[in-house]
Amino acid sequence: MEADATGPTKVQTDGINFPGVWAHSDLIDVDNITTNDVGSTLRMYGVEAARATLMREVRAVFGAYGIGVDPRHLGLIADFMTHMVSMQCWFCELLPCLVTLRSKYHC
Repeated sequence: MEADATGPTKVQTDGINFPGVWAHSDLIDVDNITTNDVGSTLRMYGVEAARATLMREVRAVFGAYGIGVDPRHLGLIADFMTHMVSMQCWFCELLPCLVTLRSKYHC
């Protein structure tokens, strides 16, 4: 645990267990959980949260070297890295309809 004079107490862990953290909502502000594990964020909170995590982590990496990156550019990178997740889910749901339509109309 780390107390910061400018903000709330922070806990740094190795790994993430979202349900375990949620169980301690009386001690932890579960509305402000952050992690650098984009995959866990994607599975628990969805593609938009994963996109935000990517942007935050890339900004932190470049910021450590004093390199500023325009948020619009970070957004483009994060969009590119996460677009297949939503497209894949959308396409998997749409594919049976397309196959049915193609068979029905012989196109």
